[in-house]
Amino acid sequence: MQVRWRLKPFALFIVGSIGLASACAQAQISTARVEGLRENNPRWHALTGARLVIAPGKVVENGTVVIRDGVIVSAGANITVPAGAKVWKLEGRTIYPGFIDMASNLGVPAGLSAASAAAPVVPGAPPRVTIPRVVNGRALASENARVRPEQDVANQLELRADEAKAVRELGFTTVLAAPSSGIFRGQSALLNLNGADNAKSLVLNARVAQHMANELEMGRGSSYPSSLMGVIAQVRQTFYDALWYQRATDSKLKQERPQLNDSLEALKPVLAGRQPVIYATDNEQAYQRVAKLRDEFKLRVILQGNGFEYRRTNHLKAGGMPIIVPLLYPNAPEVENPELALDTSLEAMQHWEQAPSNLAMLDKAGIEFAITAAGLKDPKKDFWTRLRQAIRRGLPVEQALAGLTTTPAKLLGEQKRLGTLTPGHLANLVIASGDMFNDEKANIEITFVDEGHAMRG
Repeated sequence: MQVRWRLKPFALFIVGSIGLASACAQAQISTARVEGLRENNPRWHALTGARLVIAPGKVVENGTVVIRDGVIVSAGANITVPAGAKVWKLEGRTIYPGFIDMASNLGVPAGLSAASAAAPVVPGAPPRVTIPRVVNGRALASENARVRPEQDVANQLELRADEAKAVRELGFTTVLAAPSSGIFRGQSALLNLNGADNAKSLVLNARVAQHMANELEMGRGSSYPSSLMGVIAQVRQTFYDALWYQRATDSKLKQERPQLNDSLEALKPVLAGRQPVIYATDNEQAYQRVAKLRDEFKLRVILQGNGFEYRRTNHLKAGGMPIIVPLLYPNAPEVENPELALDTSLEAMQHWEQAPSNLAMLDKAGIEFAITAAGLKDPKKDFWTRLRQAIRRGLPVEQALAGLTTTPAKLLGEQKRLGTLTPGHLANLVIASGDMFNDEKANIEITFVDEGHAMRG
């Protein structure tokens, strides 16, 4: 991304690995043995003169952020700059907490990704996919190729630097790398996009959530299940098998000696309530089906939405499930052409009109939501344009910011180190030329991620 202001040339700043003892978060320390001499001095950064958005609804117009070893030491007005700190003079800039995307495909291996790029769905139409190319480690897993809860993104991470840079340019410093193919899709990894080239430095947390979807396999040669009823039956049977496996392998009971099954083993923390399920939905009819499964098996469920949530706000509110919301707005119907206009349904016209108000309606209904860039064909062009459009339709700026920071941090159980410019939190910062939520001309100029890495975009 082009930087609109001048800085002295800088390289990638790698801060030492001494942690801040009094902080909730600490800089990562490498587990690899270092040969020979190495520098291990604590380093400081002071970002001065900027407008600080500490948290949703809490703004300091002229403040300073002090960072040591990738951890925020202080943030606010009248902050003393430590001696020897590298000072960043940021007058006229706005600093936000790093944004968090809970539905990213960044770094997800091909075998766990959807066969084609996501796109806005037609209401009621099942998602059409093909069998993934390669899925590793299936010798002790379920016989059904689309039941693979044992798959772990963190252990198969395939991250490209250019893709990570494109995500950071949107302001996302942390992403949940989520598998996107299958019924039981596997377990996601929480990544901090600090510019590192190895998984150990990128992964904040492994096996964060189990991902699921009522996915159908269509066409010739498709395997069971190939109907929605079959998918629901497969989901319920798999959970009941996992409950049996849990009892059968209980060291206290020892009534049976079942075969080892990695798929059923992976569902133990889900059934025990230790690991949440992020359930992808392709249309608004899916919410109640997921709610019934949640109640039957006492699951912790976070919905992954589809852009049609405004049609079922009453069900979503009653169900009490938080939701990850994409900014999937349809293109304007081509009504100028009479022949095409005749083919445009009233439903399509209504959705075109209502989709940009989706987030505002969810907020008005009191439904907890996080915001994702997932599904956009051109995130660089569309993400901020569409989010600002949602704000013009009535979404409060504070709720838009919360959907990118505090809410995903809370849903991920990371509110003690992500989501705000709070002392003790990781130094994940987004530096913008202005107000990203209201100013059409504002752009992101620099991101600080974790251990003090400063990157343009």
